[in-house]
Amino acid sequence: MSPSPTIASVHFANVAGDFGKAISEVLDRDGVLHPPSLVAELTRHIADDGFESDKARYMLVSSGVRAAWNMNFAEQRSRAVADWVAPHLCGQTKPAVDLLAGDCRLTGMIAARTGQQITALERVGHFDDIIDNELIDFVPWEDGDALPHTDTIFLGAVLHHERDPQAILDAVMSTTATKLVVLENCIDEDFSGDLHPALDLFFNQTLNQFGSDCVREHRTAAEWEEFLAPFGVLVHYSELSPVPALPFPYQLMVFKRDAV
Repeated sequence: MSPSPTIASVHFANVAGDFGKAISEVLDRDGVLHPPSLVAELTRHIADDGFESDKARYMLVSSGVRAAWNMNFAEQRSRAVADWVAPHLCGQTKPAVDLLAGDCRLTGMIAARTGQQITALERVGHFDDIIDNELIDFVPWEDGDALPHTDTIFLGAVLHHERDPQAILDAVMSTTATKLVVLENCIDEDFSGDLHPALDLFFNQTLNQFGSDCVREHRTAAEWEEFLAPFGVLVHYSELSPVPALPFPYQLMVFKRDAV
């Protein structure tokens, strides 16, 4: 299977209504103060100019929405996810590996809850503001590098950003890990295969300007289970909803296999 192409846009007219509803729900639910007209104007600017709209970006910054939203994502979302995920990343004899750990903020919160060391890997140059934490052993990583020996690997909402998620799964399967913990936001009846990429583009190009690829690699929970089945058997599935700073729920899947 060839890598998915990165995308810079979607057929926004098809999802504009659901997009506006999703943004409104996050702002109202999380108590983010904003002008009453913000969502309608934001949606219009994106429809007219795309997700890199300077007008949309200016609105988010000048209104204070960007700062408040990012704070909720960094703190409230990370705490909620750490509470949920930590029980699945404790008790191993070797440090768990957080693969593609971003700035390691979530990694540190998980480590604080488990009280155990976590090895965090991120692509070289992808983040220049790694959170320093004595419980985190940060290792710069390049595609094709061997992963550390470990019992458990965590993939925290990263697979749907990968142009070639199969390459990540192959890397995971080449390790000694017997447990794979995967966090994803899945396609469902409320969040379609068109709406998810639109929200990704908003978060990565409008609200912020991140280096994460936006690709069409979202799947339903059942499709992720099938995709990840070569690693092992699904032994745990749960949902976290609502997720602070996000309009969609998270799904947690834990797979296990015999020692290799």
